[in-house]
Amino acid sequence: MEHEFLVYTDGACTGNPGRMGIGYVIYQNPGQKLTATCTYSPGTGTNNQAEYLAVIAALDYLTAFEPQSILVMSDSQLVIYQLTGVYAIKSPTIAELADRVFELVKRLGCRVDFKWIPRSENKFADALASKAAGMPVARIINHYTELEEWKPDLYFTPDECELEKLPPLNPLCAREIERLLILGDKAKFGDYVRLKSGGMDEYSKANMKTLKKYIAVRHGPKAVPWMMDTLEGADPAYAANALRWAARGLPPDMALKKASVDMEMAANTANKRRENLAWQMI
Repeated sequence: MEHEFLVYTDGACTGNPGRMGIGYVIYQNPGQKLTATCTYSPGTGTNNQAEYLAVIAALDYLTAFEPQSILVMSDSQLVIYQLTGVYAIKSPTIAELADRVFELVKRLGCRVDFKWIPRSENKFADALASKAAGMPVARIINHYTELEEWKPDLYFTPDECELEKLPPLNPLCAREIERLLILGDKAKFGDYVRLKSGGMDEYSKANMKTLKKYIAVRHGPKAVPWMMDTLEGADPAYAANALRWAARGLPPDMALKKASVDMEMAANTANKRRENLAWQMI
């Protein structure tokens, strides 16, 4: 069945719980005409809550269109499989969110299907959600209607003499960067966790002007404006960390991914410390 509206949704979270971000992209058939995009933070919560809230926001938006049929797509297996009855819903909080989805489906009065898709097919919604959570992963342009992913400049070749002038990397850090470059899109969350700077290095101490210079040497002059545009409005600590990893040698898109992993790990560690402190005070 060809659905009248195709909806891509995603949720992001800086820690679990943490600042949530939701994003959705809606197309209308025939021709898959872009109808709407959305990026905003609904406050603090968990990643699963953010994923559900993205679906809710998209369906709520479509209630004004009197649609004939809708296909909702997400890379969250939990959300899609719970909404289709494959997984049971055990959390009372998630059950309330699922009920809101089903209420909207009833209100829409049309066929609404739910489909899981891999993250590689959900990049636009992912970028919108990540930006709202303060961790942008790609450049969003033309009033949030287009996604501009990082693409290496095919005409740029690093100057070996300039590369030699850059501060040295910790040997273990250099090996892990090389390993990530080989993995490319196949790199998983744990692969980014493994990458460490090896302590306070020259890149940790460098100011923004110097980091931009290093990035241009490694990745070409187009890398700096792409990163700065992408990082507009981002969490300052996230932005600084992303620039440092690009200066160390990660391509801009992978540097953003590494910064998001670091931010999530730091937030989760902080949450655990607060939980331990709370238990100690009981």
